[in-house]
Amino acid sequence: QTPRGPSTFLSELAHAGLVPELPEAPASDVPPARGSADDQRWPRDPLGSRRPILEAAAKAVTDALEQEPATPAHDPLVTRFLEESQRRHQGELEPVLEVPIRIPASSLEKWVSDPESVLASLARPVPHKPHRAALRGTLFHRFVEEKYQTTFAQPLMSVDDADADPVEELSLTDWKTAFEASEFASQTPLAIEVELHLPLAGHLIICKIDAVFPQGDGAHIVDWKTGKEPGSKEDLAAKSLQLAAYRLAWSQWSGMKLDDITASFWFVATQKLVTPDALPDKAQCEALLSQALPARKD
Repeated sequence: QTPRGPSTFLSELAHAGLVPELPEAPASDVPPARGSADDQRWPRDPLGSRRPILEAAAKAVTDALEQEPATPAHDPLVTRFLEESQRRHQGELEPVLEVPIRIPASSLEKWVSDPESVLASLARPVPHKPHRAALRGTLFHRFVEEKYQTTFAQPLMSVDDADADPVEELSLTDWKTAFEASEFASQTPLAIEVELHLPLAGHLIICKIDAVFPQGDGAHIVDWKTGKEPGSKEDLAAKSLQLAAYRLAWSQWSGMKLDDITASFWFVATQKLVTPDALPDKAQCEALLSQALPARKD
């Protein structure tokens, strides 16, 4: 084959004086043999010249691990921990369940009445399909908040189900009408959809208060309820723990005396305002929580 001349690009570099003068033809008419010393491996080894050093270091670590004893006999606490971990993994021990530090006020009723079932649900959480009743409740809360011309802080949950009923069935016309006819429609709230944190019995109770209205020199906390009314006094007392937490949190945040704060449920479907005769104070709430919840180990 006829030897090729210099590349056009090399010629331009040579003409500009950036490279030495180029030969007009190769020094030899014999093409280089394949596999010569000029051949390079591609892609290049990312470790390059460091490969032997790194491989030797990795081997040293592997050899050291193989020589380690199966169990550390020096520390009895570590040995006990490993044994318990193995037994728990094999199903011989129940998993250790811890009550979380943060507890929503809306779940206080369940934590106090049946903490074992709540812990079990936390240990093995099961995803739940969004219920249309829950969606309607969320939409109603948004309607009330927009009614008071505030910004809705929480995003709406979505229902993505091809088999779901038409959206028309989620109509809030009856609930909107009920609210417009209520005593609260014409009032100006002190706060709406406010989140407060209440330290209680070693936990932090998350209080998401629907609305707070002025009431004389005090305040009236109202929690909108789109579900059914309590069926008994015992049921109302259990659910009222949520109101008790709201009342304590508002008192702590605002500096208002606890006796000047009223807390009620307003049931949308029946347009009924339910105000418990008495709500537990902080000491009573702490006693209820401490009796119901196992002590944390931290």
